[in-house]
Amino acid sequence: LGVFISRSSGMLFTPSLRVLWLLPVLQCLLFTFFTIDAISHFWYDYGLCAPAVVVGLLGGGVYVHGFKLLSQATKPALRELAMSSASVSADAGLMLGSLASIYIQQWIYAENDIDD
Repeated sequence: LGVFISRSSGMLFTPSLRVLWLLPVLQCLLFTFFTIDAISHFWYDYGLCAPAVVVGLLGGGVYVHGFKLLSQATKPALRELAMSSASVSADAGLMLGSLASIYIQQWIYAENDIDD
C-alpha cells in the first residue's frame, strides 16, 4: 500500500535532493527498529502495520523521485544512459538487500530459538 501510494505521487511534488537523501536514512532507522523488535518483542501486534506502511512510503518515494530528479538533472543526450544505469543499480541494490535478508533472517531465527 505504501509503495503504491508513494510511487503514484511522482506528479504531485518534487522533493529536494537533500530530502531525498533523508528518506533512506529513515528507512535504515526503521530497519533497525524492526530488527530490534524482532529480537526483543517489545511491540508485537497489528500496530506494526503502520510503520511497515511508512517504510513502503519511504522506499517508493525514493524510487520514483530519485528517477524523476535524475531525469530532470541529466542532459537529453545522456538521459537514456543515466536512467538505464540507475535501473541496473537499483536492481543490484535489491539483489544485495535480498541476499543480506537471508542472513539477517537466519540470525533473528537463532536469537528466537527457531529452527529452519
